[in-house]
Amino acid sequence: MTRGESDVDAAWAAGFFDGEGSVGCYQCGKYWRLSVSISQAHPYVLERFRKIALDGEISGPYNNGEGKSQVYHYKINIGVGVIELFKFLEPFLSPVKKKQFKQAISTYEQHYVIACVGRAGRTQAKPKEMV
Repeated sequence: MTRGESDVDAAWAAGFFDGEGSVGCYQCGKYWRLSVSISQAHPYVLERFRKIALDGEISGPYNNGEGKSQVYHYKINIGVGVIELFKFLEPFLSPVKKKQFKQAISTYEQHYVIACVGRAGRTQAKPKEMV
């Protein structure tokens, strides 16, 4: 394992993401964004998830509508980070969430090459027309 502290942590994070998280690939102008997100009323569980995943940002609180509690958001909007998170959580994810990840990653990979090594040795993605 390259993230988190134990299989128990990874299983907890996968179960939490299964129930509360979302993953998708979205077109933003001429580019595509692969992202994951989780929204919660309390930041504690998002902080725990981020510590285990070793990636992502937490923002908020944001108003969630009149008379409703405020909400916090966890996000990874960098494609390579999403792919790394999937590899980490995959052994513990439900078949439904695995399928959602695979579909989003497949769409992303239709537009980007995921083999370029960037600064500090981190894998990066480049649009296919630039490779």
